[in-house]
Amino acid sequence: SISRNNSEVFRGWGYHWAGVDVRPEDVPVVFEAVQSIAEAIAAGDVSEDELQRARQPILEQIEENEERNGYWLGLLTLSQTYPQYLDEHRTRRDAYLALTPQDVVEAGAQYLQPDRAWRAIVLAEGVDIP
Repeated sequence: SISRNNSEVFRGWGYHWAGVDVRPEDVPVVFEAVQSIAEAIAAGDVSEDELQRARQPILEQIEENEERNGYWLGLLTLSQTYPQYLDEHRTRRDAYLALTPQDVVEAGAQYLQPDRAWRAIVLAEGVDIP
């Protein structure tokens, strides 16, 4: 899975992350694959088809969330402290639809820099990477 976390306190601070469940012996290969994908994005290798395949599940999730009471309760609860969440709710679908491959490439070039990457491995006790 992939995600991002932006600081609510410090403007311009946050992180992007990718999490993958793999066998311990596959960790080096997965690290290499993730790095390769990040480099390709930053270098401009993003097609409209790839963007659409990434965007579609997000749009579907937005629709599903809007049919759930828990989503609305969470939004209302957070909107007391973070009223900007209401605006984000109102505009997020259109924002995803307006996204272009070039937008993804520009973000990749800015944020997917190998020298700023941090890697972590979480293993069960007693398990080593071969």
